Amino acid sequence: MMNFEKKVKLHATHIPILHYLVEELNASRSLEIGLGYYSTGYLVEACVSLTSYETKNVDPELNWFNYITEKIGKKKNWEAISIDDIHNLANALFKEKKKFYDLVFVDGSIESRALSANIALNVLKPKFVVVHDIEGEEYDYDEVLNEDYYYYEYRKYAPNTGVYVKNREDFEKIKENIMDYEKDFFSKFMI
Repeated sequence: MMNFEKKVKLHATHIPILHYLVEELNASRSLEIGLGYYSTGYLVEACVSLTSYETKNVDPELNWFNYITEKIGKKKNWEAISIDDIHNLANALFKEKKKFYDLVFVDGSIESRALSANIALNVLKPKFVVVHDIEGEEYDYDEVLNEDYYYYEYRKYAPNTGVYVKNREDFEKIKENIMDYEKDFFSKFMI
């Protein structure tokens, strides 16, 4: 198994946004597309319920799904699902429409991100959709269709994070408060 401990704190740049949405705006029912070293652990501990999807990787050395699920262990409020490919992921996400989520966090495989964001925004329609690594052209976020959400870009730390917000009042709270909010706790996630 590969050592994921090195340089991984770079991948915690979305934690201030997730923390603010869960703790301050009550986004306690979450769907995560792409398990994360920091995001999954945080969301499992902070949310009433979390469903996480991870597409299988063709590289046998990189079994990210097993690494994260073993690291966190079984939790009552968490369902972790391994999916073969993005076509099966799309089908599974459409079935999630039967449930209600406050928050959908998109941080999966490169080829799944725009598709996942579009399904979240246009089918699942949660209060918040958070997308990580927004500066990367390879993720095709420019193909995300959004007519019903306000959009905020959190660019203080790279990789950057985008937040789609359904409610204007919540959008204004994020714009006004996120930079001050993250000052006190974010230092523990930096290398």
